[in-house]
Amino acid sequence: MTAAKIGGVVAAVPTPFTENRTVDVDAFLEHGRWCLAEGCDLLNVLGTTGEANALSSVQRSALMAAAAKGLDGGRMMVGTGTPDLETTIDLTRQAYELGYAAALVLPPYYYKPVQDEGLFAWFDQLIRETAETPIGLYLYNFPQLTGIEFSPALAAKLIQMFPERIRGAKDSSGNLDYARKLARIPGFAVFPSNEAALAEADTDNFAAVFRQPSISTRNPRHGCGRTRAIRRPSIGSETSGRRSPPS
Repeated sequence: MTAAKIGGVVAAVPTPFTENRTVDVDAFLEHGRWCLAEGCDLLNVLGTTGEANALSSVQRSALMAAAAKGLDGGRMMVGTGTPDLETTIDLTRQAYELGYAAALVLPPYYYKPVQDEGLFAWFDQLIRETAETPIGLYLYNFPQLTGIEFSPALAAKLIQMFPERIRGAKDSSGNLDYARKLARIPGFAVFPSNEAALAEADTDNFAAVFRQPSISTRNPRHGCGRTRAIRRPSIGSETSGRRSPPS
């Protein structure tokens, strides 16, 4: 599926592990069901909180399939970005085939510096190679970890060239001035990971993000990392009035 509208309370869920370092799928599903039952609108699977880049592509693919089977894929967005294009293409195709609402895509980190032209070519190829599995894409900006920042000019060019695929960005930089520049791009939904954005969501045109880290990955009921999203007016939706699950 492909989705143009993502909003409400989006829980950034952790990936729990067993004592022998395998993914604890049962605990993951229990935690996901709890978050949704307690008022979250969507889950963010295999993001930074989900330790996606500490997992192999086989582990990521298996967890994506298990989550889609045990939960509602239409209520989940999933991280599919990796440093190599082929794996990113494969995971993004799988996200569509499994029915996820959207894919969250990191830039190809490690080799730096990366120019805008190179980043555009990388996303251009990703979009072309997944044309038959056209899931909506959100740029994942986290320069503190990737060493790469999506420039507003690049974001504007991407949504201008691929308006049916590029939906917006999740900005974890903590730089609200930067997030405001992204939010001025027509049709570009911005989720800044900063609690201060909640109070400024309407004036700054944010799809405002609030994330709290999970306390424990061993007990799926002990805390819930979450993204609080207030839908921007241009998306045609209203601020969620639901209560966040207790920490």
